[in-house]
Amino acid sequence: MRPVLLALLVAVLVGCGTPAAAPAPSSAPTSTSRWKGTSVKEPPPVTEPALKVSAYAKNPCEIIRQPWLEDHDLSITGTATVENGVVRCWWGPTDRERGTVIEVMLLHNRSGLYPHYQRPADGFKYFRPGTISGYPSLEATEKNDDDNVCATHVATADFEGVTVFATVLDPKPDEYSNPCTASNEAAAAVIERLKMPR
Repeated sequence: MRPVLLALLVAVLVGCGTPAAAPAPSSAPTSTSRWKGTSVKEPPPVTEPALKVSAYAKNPCEIIRQPWLEDHDLSITGTATVENGVVRCWWGPTDRERGTVIEVMLLHNRSGLYPHYQRPADGFKYFRPGTISGYPSLEATEKNDDDNVCATHVATADFEGVTVFATVLDPKPDEYSNPCTASNEAAAAVIERLKMPR
């Protein structure tokens, strides 16, 4: 398991905040195709209006609206971190044993989806391009990540985007073996928030 995800799971046991009220979920990826090549491919361009994640660099925990967090049984008080210059926020579940941990990593002033396309496909557990709310996305989880972890990467502008991690804690629901359902829903919530005026 990635060190940051292990740290997240430990931190979930320490405590979470109190939730607030709730809108309908947004769209999920439109593709589950798998790229099996070993050479470089370029990601698709962003054709929708550019969404700048840098607007949330100082307040990353505002990148998902509180009603969505409550609707998905997550703490509305996220925990912001900065690691190697990368800004993140994560939210623990209100049910600390059966919920899902969501983490959003802001990719402003970086390379969007390019680094993932420049790596050999066999470095990933799976590599599934698609779209989230019309923006190019990619389910590309590391080979050594646990089965209950998924990373959804979304390009929101040239060389900008977000990576959304979901870690499903309860082994009983279907999401445990398909955690990308949770990461895709959270990514759609991020796009919805980015479209709103600051």
